[in-house]
Amino acid sequence: MTLAEQAATPLGRVRDPRAPGGERPLRVVQLWAHAGIQGGGGGVAMNRLHRGLLAHGVHSTLLEEAGEDVDASEGRYAVPRWRVLDGGLRRVASRVGLNDVHRLSTLALLRHPLVREADVLHVNGTHSGFLNYLALPLLTRGRPALFTLHDMWAVTGHCAYSLECERWRTGCGGCPHLDMLPATRRDATAIEWRLKRHAYRRSRIAFTAPSRWLTDIARDGLPGFEVEQIPYGVDTRLYAPTPTAEARSALGIPADRHVLLFVSVNLADWRKGGDLIPAILGALPPEVRDNTVTVLLGPHNEALAERLDVPVIALGPIYDEARKALAYAAADLLILPTRADNDPLVLSEAMACGTPAASFRVGGVPETVRHGISGVTAEAEDAAALGREIGALLEEPGRLQEMGRRARRQVEDERNLDAWVGRHLALYRRLIAAPA
Repeated sequence: MTLAEQAATPLGRVRDPRAPGGERPLRVVQLWAHAGIQGGGGGVAMNRLHRGLLAHGVHSTLLEEAGEDVDASEGRYAVPRWRVLDGGLRRVASRVGLNDVHRLSTLALLRHPLVREADVLHVNGTHSGFLNYLALPLLTRGRPALFTLHDMWAVTGHCAYSLECERWRTGCGGCPHLDMLPATRRDATAIEWRLKRHAYRRSRIAFTAPSRWLTDIARDGLPGFEVEQIPYGVDTRLYAPTPTAEARSALGIPADRHVLLFVSVNLADWRKGGDLIPAILGALPPEVRDNTVTVLLGPHNEALAERLDVPVIALGPIYDEARKALAYAAADLLILPTRADNDPLVLSEAMACGTPAASFRVGGVPETVRHGISGVTAEAEDAAALGREIGALLEEPGRLQEMGRRARRQVEDERNLDAWVGRHLALYRRLIAAPA
């Protein structure tokens, strides 16, 4: 499709002389292990984009791991698996430290009807045993792929976040963080670093990342490839301010306390920094701490709750987005003491609800939480400094409320859901029109 033909065609459609009227809906297949919270931030983003594409008339489908919630009526299908063969190869591959090349069943996608008919594949992740990235050259032989980076994995020799290590710039090897997820038993990071680039160079592929931080890393680590920054979109109708008293009443949270909220897919995840919350609370002024409740939203909260010396309300897992939005609105502040992150969705979701955030200046976090404007930040792992910032803010309710209003406006201005979907549609069409 030429640029002139694109300009004359609605965003969600493509030219096709075989179709009635000479055009048809754009066909997009998205891939990742799970749509929604089970797939982490990448799964939530994939599902939101899927629904947004459908609303724009796109024929969007998801290919993910089989599960009880995978429903073809919602455009969700299970990826084919050769479980015996994959399982045998996995045992061999894991012993040599190549965790993601055992999925020979990825080749079954070459004959999958959704893939064969797709105009573009949108990959939201391959690691942790989901897809064999070495199959990308074959999968993109008949259509382009867009790979959204929700973490650093596609650039490194194995890890999703390299922390202080910058070996990914020069070829990895001698990995200091073999236990960083997705963990590996043996240091084959130099080999995997080269295998990934070998696969990308032979693929018709482009990349996106939601934060400027990760976009810059991808441009440095994957020279010669198109890498575009597209910040996550947020549904500001669902994630919207609710009167604090109303939200607290609905969730059984005291109306007369300071409320600090910690949200995570796994509250025990070391990377998310839940173990630093006791030190953060310990740095609050005594009169503030004595009037504070900590709300935990997510699974695996028991060990953390036992370590906190303030009242704790554990709301459990976070599958219900409406309940999550209420929790944000009920809080004075969202706390995310993350050690490494890209563009955590919980930050922009809370801000959309008019709740400022408190976090560390790591990864893409300071692009979203702008210190003194839409929240407060401190240097990485400086729990005492973050606690002091939180305490000072809680002692100034007028400043806290104004910060919440600015946070809401920031999300409305920069995270518009329809604009987010539109940017993807424009990129899809550009990739389709580019020479193979």
